[in-house]
Amino acid sequence: MKILNMLVTGLIALFSAGIVTFLSPRFTAGIASHPEVHSSQPQSQSQLQEQQQTENNMANVFITGRNYSFSPREIRVRKGDIVKITLTNETGTHDLVIDEFEIKTSRLPEGKSEAIQFIADKVGTFEYYCSIGNQRQLGMRGELIVE
Repeated sequence: MKILNMLVTGLIALFSAGIVTFLSPRFTAGIASHPEVHSSQPQSQSQLQEQQQTENNMANVFITGRNYSFSPREIRVRKGDIVKITLTNETGTHDLVIDEFEIKTSRLPEGKSEAIQFIADKVGTFEYYCSIGNQRQLGMRGELIVE
């Protein structure tokens, strides 16, 4: 308990001195901030949201897999975003594949989830799909749009 109190006291002192700040998803991903983010103060709520998106540079996407379908069927991100897709499987056994980014989840049994992460370094429309059996041909696919 004494060590914990010392640790907390030390962190408070560092935080108060401006040496330590709370970690953002962008910092934990090891990405440096963009200079243009700090060039001006936002004037409105929409500008603030846009600044936070740019600072974080992280797109968290949650996809649900069911027999013959993914929800949502369309995902939009920006080029350069760190994209984290969490697939939750509700029925059957499914995976999620995006060939152009060379990513693939494990085959997930019903009730399981898995997250995959990549950098959206290409602009375009890319299909994501379930590679198990003929699920893709039966409609278990969607589009990742990188702008």
